[in-house]
Amino acid sequence: MEQKSKLKISYDKDLNEIPPNEYAATKYRITPFSSSDIISSSICKYELITNEEDRKVYHLRFSTDNTCFNYQPGYTIGILPSNCENLVEKILVRLGLEHVADKCYHVCVEQINAKKTLPKHIPICGTLRNVLLHNVDLNSVPKKLFLRSLINYTEDENERDKISYLCSPKGSTEYLSLISNHSKRSVLALLETFSSCKPPIEILLEYLPPLLPRPYSICSSPLNNDYLSITFNVDKFSDGSKGLCVSWLEKCIRKFENDKQCLVPMYLRSPSKFVLPQDDSVPIIMVATGTGISPFRGFLEHRHLQPEKSFGKSWLFYGCRDSGSNYLFKEDLKKFVASGALTRLSECFSRESGTKEYVQDVIEKYTDELGYWILQDEAVVYLCGEFSKVLPAVKKAILQVFMSYRHLQEDDAKLLMKKMEDEGRYIVDSWN
Repeated sequence: MEQKSKLKISYDKDLNEIPPNEYAATKYRITPFSSSDIISSSICKYELITNEEDRKVYHLRFSTDNTCFNYQPGYTIGILPSNCENLVEKILVRLGLEHVADKCYHVCVEQINAKKTLPKHIPICGTLRNVLLHNVDLNSVPKKLFLRSLINYTEDENERDKISYLCSPKGSTEYLSLISNHSKRSVLALLETFSSCKPPIEILLEYLPPLLPRPYSICSSPLNNDYLSITFNVDKFSDGSKGLCVSWLEKCIRKFENDKQCLVPMYLRSPSKFVLPQDDSVPIIMVATGTGISPFRGFLEHRHLQPEKSFGKSWLFYGCRDSGSNYLFKEDLKKFVASGALTRLSECFSRESGTKEYVQDVIEKYTDELGYWILQDEAVVYLCGEFSKVLPAVKKAILQVFMSYRHLQEDDAKLLMKKMEDEGRYIVDSWN
């Protein structure tokens, strides 16, 4: 069945009507869980706090001069990245659109599709360069509906058959292989794989999903009037490429280095349960690995900056690769311990000796003390780490604490854990 775009684009010859770049960069951006408007905050400082061969970690600070966010420790911001300019240029050239890339376009839904509406993330007017830079995700997993739409614009019969096969139930294995390969699933990679495919730009605008913001935990306190900060790590995929947002943030840092100014669009996300207890006297236990320490730095800086330190005891379990180059915020943690903002600090390092030690291993060393903190003093347990690896292992270790301290069977320990979760005393922040 022929599948054509329901959108129609026309170009305006009057270049004076081109909306400003910020029009596409912010006005039509999708902002899930938003509790504020989008603001453009200026970078004021950054630190490269680890610089390993396979991973860099940045502590990035934003000026609070024009930031009117009303937030608490544990809140997150959404950062709105842009696509790579070089990638956008290659797509424009591949589709033969470089001659209209910077002309003002107008897009509408054709009248024969009265029930169809324009995607909310597509500006009604703008330039193709800006909409590809800011509004559509050029690296997203290609949906089968999008692949199927490409068949109509593919001249080579073998390539058409290949696309049809990928969209069929029989081609599910190859389709899953395609979408799991970061370097082969992008729009440009698809167009290069199927060289006779040349879809109109309307197809991309209709089927590509919005370029979504990326959430980052705020790792500073609202009592800090100098800056609002985040921490992010730059990992590489197997093909050597990097994630979209971290690559873009690194580019922003380079711009800041050269121009001494760079604006980053962001907004405050709605609060989750991952916040300090309303009662400052309640004990807290924090478990983190790697950059999972970010929200806890915000927790502890908040307590450190309070003039009257009348809060309950706190215990941080922190795991990283080694105690030298990979240890995040080591000096800050020493400062928080010295001021009393942090009562206890238990560290572990997975690559410092022949015996690998992880946070769950350290937790099991303190079964009696943790059992007393959690079950007698009713401490709140916070966990921030990778979903697939850290969370299950730590949860298992906490269950062992319950089983040992209360002499419980595993099923009873799980019921106790479920009760803590329901009461907001076991709170998780994770990523994939």
